[in-house]
Amino acid sequence: MNPWHDVSMPEDAIEPGQTQHYTLEEAEDMISALLDHLDCQLIVALSCFLGLRPGEIAALKWEDFDSESVRIRRSVVRGIVDTPKTPESMAELPLVGDHILIPLELWRQKSDYPENGWAFPSQNGTPVDLHNLLARVIVPFRTSMARTNAFDARDATENLSSLGRVFMPEDAELARWLSSGQARPNLPKPCYGTSR
Repeated sequence: MNPWHDVSMPEDAIEPGQTQHYTLEEAEDMISALLDHLDCQLIVALSCFLGLRPGEIAALKWEDFDSESVRIRRSVVRGIVDTPKTPESMAELPLVGDHILIPLELWRQKSDYPENGWAFPSQNGTPVDLHNLLARVIVPFRTSMARTNAFDARDATENLSSLGRVFMPEDAELARWLSSGQARPNLPKPCYGTSR
């Protein structure tokens, strides 16, 4: 039973604003600008294009990936590995086109093609602290892009999630496909990963 069920909102409560999204071009620019940080390219791609939460990304293992999908099985919060935030979050998601496949292959190659273990390990062999990585690499980069009003499709209180999610016109088609397990829809071919 939900203890907040009978609570009513005050009349002067402020309505939330509309969630804003990065465009496909902005997401590609972020990923391309992180050329020297292949792990961060993949982290941003997983956040933007699959909408994964920071804890879900940090808890990924190499064995969760295959050639066509990634399985979300666990999450890590404050260093504790557990199940994802909701039962619905435990899912198998398709690796949609080059948006994910290219940074995944580049990170796998740089990591010497591991078959198991954390996809983003810390120096002591535990899942990486994405908030630390965010502060050291992604925030300085994002600040240099002078991006304003960055919002998240999931939870704006989680710093890494403020990277946002990309809005693509195909989102409705993609969402239907993700839930149906049908054949992959035709998505636009990105201008991806080229240095400027």
